[in-house]
Amino acid sequence: MRNVYMLLGAVSAAILSANCGRTETGGSSPEEMGSTEAKLTIPTANEGVEFHASGKSLLARFRNAKRELHARVVLPTSARGAFTINHSLNDRFGVAVESVGTANVPATVEAGLVHYKNAFGEGTDAFHNVSQEGTEDFVRFETAPAAPKLSYRVTIEKDVAGLRLVNDNLEFLDKDGTPHIRVNAPYGVDANGQKFAAHLAVNDCAVDTDPRAPWGRAITPLHRDTCTVNVTWDSNVAYPATIDPAWVSSASMAQNNVSYEMLMAKLTGGKVLVANISASTQLFDPTTNTWAVTGNPATPAVHRSRLVATDGDTAIMTCPNPDGVDTYNLGTGTWTPGTVIGGGFDDNGVAIANLGGDNVLMVQSNGTTSVYDRVAKTYAAKTGTSNLGYNPALLPYTANKFIFQGAGSSTIRVYDAVANTWASPTAALAGDANCNSLAVLSDGKVLSYSQNGLASVLDLTLNTSTAVVGVPGALNSTYFCARTAQIAQPVATKHWIAGGRLTFDEGTSTITDNAAFPSTAVYHGAIVRLNDGRYFAAGGNNSYPNKLVDIYSPVDATECGGNPFGSAATPAYTAALKNCTQCSATNTALCIGATPSCNTTSGACAACDGDNGGATALKCATAGAPVCNLAGGLAGTCTQCDATKAALCTGNTPSCESTTGACAACNGGFGSGATAACLTAGAPVCKGDGTCVVANGDNGTGATAPCPTTDNPYSKGDGTCGKCTTNTDCTTGVSHGGTICNVATGACGNVCTADADCVSTSYCDMGAMPKSCTPKKAGGATCATATECSSSSCTATKCDTACTTTANCTAGSYCETGGIPNICKARKANGSACTTADQCSGGACTANVCATAPIVDAGVTDSGVTGSDGGTVVTDGGTTTGDDSGSTAGDDSGTGGTGTDSGTGTGTVKDSGAGTTPADPVEEDSSCSCTTGPKPASNGLLALAFGAVVGFAVRRKRHAA
Repeated sequence: MRNVYMLLGAVSAAILSANCGRTETGGSSPEEMGSTEAKLTIPTANEGVEFHASGKSLLARFRNAKRELHARVVLPTSARGAFTINHSLNDRFGVAVESVGTANVPATVEAGLVHYKNAFGEGTDAFHNVSQEGTEDFVRFETAPAAPKLSYRVTIEKDVAGLRLVNDNLEFLDKDGTPHIRVNAPYGVDANGQKFAAHLAVNDCAVDTDPRAPWGRAITPLHRDTCTVNVTWDSNVAYPATIDPAWVSSASMAQNNVSYEMLMAKLTGGKVLVANISASTQLFDPTTNTWAVTGNPATPAVHRSRLVATDGDTAIMTCPNPDGVDTYNLGTGTWTPGTVIGGGFDDNGVAIANLGGDNVLMVQSNGTTSVYDRVAKTYAAKTGTSNLGYNPALLPYTANKFIFQGAGSSTIRVYDAVANTWASPTAALAGDANCNSLAVLSDGKVLSYSQNGLASVLDLTLNTSTAVVGVPGALNSTYFCARTAQIAQPVATKHWIAGGRLTFDEGTSTITDNAAFPSTAVYHGAIVRLNDGRYFAAGGNNSYPNKLVDIYSPVDATECGGNPFGSAATPAYTAALKNCTQCSATNTALCIGATPSCNTTSGACAACDGDNGGATALKCATAGAPVCNLAGGLAGTCTQCDATKAALCTGNTPSCESTTGACAACNGGFGSGATAACLTAGAPVCKGDGTCVVANGDNGTGATAPCPTTDNPYSKGDGTCGKCTTNTDCTTGVSHGGTICNVATGACGNVCTADADCVSTSYCDMGAMPKSCTPKKAGGATCATATECSSSSCTATKCDTACTTTANCTAGSYCETGGIPNICKARKANGSACTTADQCSGGACTANVCATAPIVDAGVTDSGVTGSDGGTVVTDGGTTTGDDSGSTAGDDSGTGGTGTDSGTGTGTVKDSGAGTTPADPVEEDSSCSCTTGPKPASNGLLALAFGAVVGFAVRRKRHAA
């Protein structure tokens, strides 16, 4: 793989060199040197890889592997079979790929390459070049095929959630949008060794074509588990030609870097934007350590292009020859063309720096200086300087000053952006400054080093220059032209240079070789510090292009804190991450304040989610501050107490101060809402000495420890506070607010709101101010409602009198029973319905009608022969009893108003009428009887008088006889 990359890099360099067509200041430029090979060839060997057969599969095994395995590849023993590529850590994420139209020809292994001769018929060959990243699938056509097309039937494994196709790169995404496997943009090499483009297309399956970063975005559902992937190219190709689609891990870049510098900028969220020397731009996500392709600029990056981040979401890139200014937007994944300065950029290069806001400083090799507004796309001319030399380096020195150094010059220049002035310190660089790079040291001095292996430390205050030990060994003649290749380590006394291949130590003033990278890359074009403290290096150079990346991590805690990988903010070491972190499982005390807990998985201090000693992941770390506040202003912090942990605060500090979470003297009762309210209902009252005690009286009373709130105003017998429910609650104990329980508020008092607030002998006088319980009124008093009366009865605005019997009532009244209560009523007039005589004013109730009681007959004494008449006739309007003891004896026992007289001899007179008793008939025999119904009262009186006269006459007749 390395061989083909070298060859690809060589021809790319040749093409670039031919396109530039420029002559460098000062003659031939070492930075333009490199391979003069002008043709691309396919690899002929793959060192260090061997295969062994297992059934119908060929398994790759890497001898002396020095880098991590990112993808697992299994090849078929026949060209007609399918090869598989899976994520190295997840067998369920992968694809099985079958070439369409292949013959059933066997595989042979030749120098680490798997070869299928005549795979697509006579004169065609297919072979795989397998690496730890995946496999490159080369297909060689001796003559033009019937159609310039290769088709693959792709079966997708379970954990592949979606596809993303951007700029001919096909990415296989998981459910979170992370790409783990990718088909790189295919290309071909024709009979002349010239590279030509090929294109990818997907049939049968939905794909996402959005150039925005895929991580965390919604997935476009596949709806199928088998898709067709086609590779096509222009038919006007010189044959024999070879097509190369690579099926690889997304842990590596999608394209080689083939220039002397790597264009790299860190954007929002720590994502790294890389612009390769072509139309390709990519994003690296440090959270997943994966790459994704994004939109391409209008002007492809070229040698001496520059890229710088601006406001975090954007980056700007300048390109000389062809001229271009493009701004990348992370939110859209696209580039927007800008305005090229009048007359175009100097072909020897333009250096750029972010000034903040929308402004970018641009300084060309010829000394022309401008400030570019990337939004308005306009330039403001600034004071220029003399020629800086070609391919100038730029270094932000202070907040407003920038240092420049170009090849072919041993002098540096400093631009003050505020004063708009240039200065040229007299301190000279050691040796030739070709491909020079700069770094600011901890003491404000500047390190300058160049590809010739010489380095200097410049003191710009004293204008002195001190040579340092140069690049060691044979490396001092190689090309360290990485413009972002220098970066200070957090300790600030060591600096990565040359893309991380070298380290400069201020303490010893020496440069040391860090040896080949773990990825086996010889060089990297750039290095940046990731947000998590690791260092990220990527890209090769013209002679050693590569797609591999390296991430520097510490190996133990000694490299954290004030050492190369750590900082004051990352003093701990998390072994699982192999990185310096804010805290660790053994160093939780480092987390304080708003982030008191240690996430031992990420090594980051975080808000707590549980109390000390609990089972949650982010529990409070110490017993001194054991309580995790889950809500309010202290949410996420660990404190001495909170309002729910009363047992933690005792003695003279029984309350929890809500703004600080510390135990404190109380400043309010339980439930009062005070910042240090008493914490328990059992001791709800805050005394003046800051202690909490039981309550001994209602809220608002003169008790020494009254209930503290109106929400629970009633003092219970156990010293707690609550609400009364009955008047009885307010008549027991001491220091109650009154004898009336207001059930709505739960407070004892003397004010009523309804009759129910009062005792049974009182009512709530709603007209009083305030409303108060008033004794119920006696009979005859004026009333508005029955509840005002002791009888609970109000008739015609007068209270009725309650009674048990008529004897309880005044003259002229009777006790009407059957009601609740019984009340005295005026006696009824004659003729009214009645049930008893005491209801009637006439004194009689005859046939359920009130009447006047009859006159009492006291009788007449007769001493005649036949005897005496001592009978008594009583007429009461209802019952008449007569007794006649005349000579022949007779009795009158009639009832009501009808009677029968049995004659002069011995006989019986009966009155069985009802209501009014008429006069007895004269001389009726015993066989005759008369009955009459009720009559009006006046007729009854006449009948009664007539009966008396007739009776007297009869008795006189009997006597005479």
